Amino acid sequence: MTRRSLFHPVGCRAVPVPAACAILVLAALAGGAGPAAAQASDARGFLMINAGTQTASAEFSDTITFSHPLFGPEMGSFDTRYRGGGDTLVDLSGGVRIWGRFAVGAGVSQVSHEDEAGITGRLPHPFVFDRLRQIRGTEAGLARQETAVHVQALWVMPADWAVISLFDGPTFFSVTQDLVTDVMFDQTYPYTEATFAGARRRAQSASTTGGHVGADIAVYFSDRVGIGGTVRISRGSVDVDASDGGTVAIDVGGVQMSGGLRLRF
Repeated sequence: MTRRSLFHPVGCRAVPVPAACAILVLAALAGGAGPAAAQASDARGFLMINAGTQTASAEFSDTITFSHPLFGPEMGSFDTRYRGGGDTLVDLSGGVRIWGRFAVGAGVSQVSHEDEAGITGRLPHPFVFDRLRQIRGTEAGLARQETAVHVQALWVMPADWAVISLFDGPTFFSVTQDLVTDVMFDQTYPYTEATFAGARRRAQSASTTGGHVGADIAVYFSDRVGIGGTVRISRGSVDVDASDGGTVAIDVGGVQMSGGLRLRF
């Protein structure tokens, strides 16, 4: 039995806290937060420190066409379907009120996960033309990390028991994704069949600009300290370099639900 790869070794070009739970906690504790704690008229700046989840990233796929010395002039190909997964989120945001209820701010969020990809390959026969052999397999542990910088305008509405903030603005995304660059297979004479034997991968990075919209609700137990929950919806699409010289389109962003500490000064 011989083990082959489709390519010679080559490089490519370049505990969550759901917002719903946080809001329930806020509602349960709202009776203990008086008007003075909610409004704190002398506080202009604020800081939000959150942890939570982002909805599962969307599936995407990549098709690679290749030539190989073993197969002569006939071309083969393989498809990789990346299945996506739920993302663990950390988020830090802050801002300052500049006029009345209007504020400006910025935030940085990062999500990461590992998922798996289903691979389907079509291999030419080394001796018989136009007799493609199909292989199937799964590659696990493909890492993805997405960092987003959110520049936002906010409308801040103090109430008797809470502070509600609505916000939107542009988002600048940077994503690093493991892509399958080569598929390995086993075959034995007379080579009528081949079996999947693994894959090679390479992390690829790219950036793009999108947008976001969201809301935050916070309960303060003193003039300066409280807890809160945030829901943010962000969207974007980025093109990542593939191993055959093309690009792979990946949707970034999603629905983020988080909660954590609130500070103001």
